[in-house]
Amino acid sequence: MVQGNRMEDLCDTYVQWLKRYPLGPLESDMILAQSNGIAQWLKQTLAVDEADGGLGIAAGIDTMLPAQFVWQSYCAVLPGLSKQSVYNKQALTWRIYRLLGEWQLDQLAPMLSAYVSAESTAMDRLQLARQLADLYDQYQVFRADWLQAWEQGKNCLLDHGGMAIDMPDRYVWQAELWRLICADIRSCPAPDGWSDANRGQLHERFLQASSVIQQSPLGMPRRVVVFGMSSLPMACLEVLKAIAPFTQVLPFVMNPSEYYWGDMVEGRELLQRHYGRQAKRQDMQVLAADQLHMYGNPLLASWGKQGRDFLHQFDAWDEPQSYAQHFTNLPFGKVDIFRSPTDTSDSLLTKLQDDILQLRSAEERQALHAVNEDDLATDGSLEFISAHSTQREVEILHDRLLDDFANDASGELQPKDVLIMVPDITAYAPHIEAVFGRYRKLGDEPNDNRYLPYHIADTGDRYANP
Repeated sequence: MVQGNRMEDLCDTYVQWLKRYPLGPLESDMILAQSNGIAQWLKQTLAVDEADGGLGIAAGIDTMLPAQFVWQSYCAVLPGLSKQSVYNKQALTWRIYRLLGEWQLDQLAPMLSAYVSAESTAMDRLQLARQLADLYDQYQVFRADWLQAWEQGKNCLLDHGGMAIDMPDRYVWQAELWRLICADIRSCPAPDGWSDANRGQLHERFLQASSVIQQSPLGMPRRVVVFGMSSLPMACLEVLKAIAPFTQVLPFVMNPSEYYWGDMVEGRELLQRHYGRQAKRQDMQVLAADQLHMYGNPLLASWGKQGRDFLHQFDAWDEPQSYAQHFTNLPFGKVDIFRSPTDTSDSLLTKLQDDILQLRSAEERQALHAVNEDDLATDGSLEFISAHSTQREVEILHDRLLDDFANDASGELQPKDVLIMVPDITAYAPHIEAVFGRYRKLGDEPNDNRYLPYHIADTGDRYANP
């Protein structure tokens, strides 16, 4: 496992590995990326000139989302498994749509009867079916153990240790509906014996089958690269571990800190664990609110919980002895390529990133006196801007980008170097088209010097092909 705090450094290490250990002429590297945007950035970075640290061309590379790769692995190890399952989201949507017309929701799930009734339209029923299908699809990925318990007639939830917890009454309908869905699927058994198995059951069969495989099955890539992930479901991690004996798995993992932070908790959580709930309320009268976060780095403690568990599991399965012979002078036997961002810049943002890298607490940062409040107005590396609408937000973004390109004296800043992230791209896409597309390029030359080339990634088929 290769850990680093900069995506560029992880990519450089991957390039050197490709040069040193290339696959055969007709083989392809399989890359698992968090999103299509990250996969596209990686391909562009690999394709830069060799003089600039790239390969010169990016070919023989297949990128795939983790969920797609997991199902492909199931198909490779389990013979006869169809590429489509009756438990996938699309199939579940239409099955639930049909069943909603047969169920007595006022008895099974009274809270759902407010959304779908005898007077509801077909579109109302389809929208509810989509929401339920998405819910059960997420359960199959992240909490397959819950679904198995529900299918066995148990109305309970399981914690991470496998202990059963009574399900609150307001959620019991989810277990009852799942049993009805499974019964409907079993009423029409599939001839291949696989298609009526949900993802959790297939996962267990996959782990059993892969444990006795002596060589790589047909359809399994020789090398799998996990690049830039911040989190993965446990099922995906178990698949990677299961195929490791016959497929080379190279995780290039983003880790914001070079020090161990697996035990770091948020200040309020730490106080609650130490003193208990009643004592916590009493102590909060003494401790100021800003003192409750003085345990480790406050941003990492409050925002990094999911990544912390993911890195902890990856680190527990890492086997440095299997790759240590390819490197020299490895600290602690691991490949770590951490680098302080303050080496190239002294902005407020890089100081914040360096605090996370070094696990500095807020008190330690204040003791350094490295942040001058007089410089904050001209720093510009980290800003919070409030806009009264999404349209105005995109307009401000366009103006700021034009200003950044105009004031770039070095001329090194290019549009391909800019990545804009939003919480819901579907909601922002029309506004991006309205603002950035206003100065659209005509012919060989832009018709306005305010034109900025752009591409909207990760949109669904409904937006791409209305």
